[in-house]
Amino acid sequence: MSGRPERVILGRVSASKQLVRRCYDAWNSGDFAELEQLLAPDVEIDATDRVMNPDRYSGVDGFRRLVAELSDVWDAWHIEAPDMVEHGDRLFVTHEVHARGKGSGVELVRTYWSVWTVHGGRVVKLSLHVERDRALAAAGLPA
Repeated sequence: MSGRPERVILGRVSASKQLVRRCYDAWNSGDFAELEQLLAPDVEIDATDRVMNPDRYSGVDGFRRLVAELSDVWDAWHIEAPDMVEHGDRLFVTHEVHARGKGSGVELVRTYWSVWTVHGGRVVKLSLHVERDRALAAAGLPA
């Protein structure tokens, strides 16, 4: 595990939270091959709420396209995700993105929200949100 604090209920961190934490750790270390192993082959990534290049990505090839698009814009990208709320097979995650623009060197620190759907020990869906209330609704949680 990454050493970051987890919200622990009855001394346990759920398998879904562990899986999503592994995804963030793989992303932050640049181990996209490891991350791909944590995704279902038919994973759906909904980034239509994104400000730049809103789109949907299907399957592992779609994930690779997303990574390539982000790599075209950002030299560095690190995500801290200290808060995860589990609701059924979905996890509502508040995360802070730290990025540096390619070429420009512009630093970005911004809070976003995501909803991860886990089934069969893999991520089957990920939706990315710039508005907290939309992410809560996608997770089936009250605003």
